[in-house]
Amino acid sequence: MTEPEQARLHNYGECHASWCGRVEDWLQIDLGGEYSVSAIHTKGAKDHYGYVKMYTLSYQISGDISWEDYYEDGIIKV
Repeated sequence: MTEPEQARLHNYGECHASWCGRVEDWLQIDLGGEYSVSAIHTKGAKDHYGYVKMYTLSYQISGDISWEDYYEDGIIKV
């Protein structure tokens, strides 16, 4: 397991991948304001040991305490 700060594309640090999470781990990223996110990019490990097979996206509007799942066509996007 590495620190979330390592979750950068092409930044391998001490691990075979940028960020080495476990199943059920998550990254929480504060953009510092409200922005429209148009793409998320994932990449497998440099040694082909592991990669993301699927994930969901949740977001929170500044000031809200609850998280909302991202839906597409009425279904949680996976």
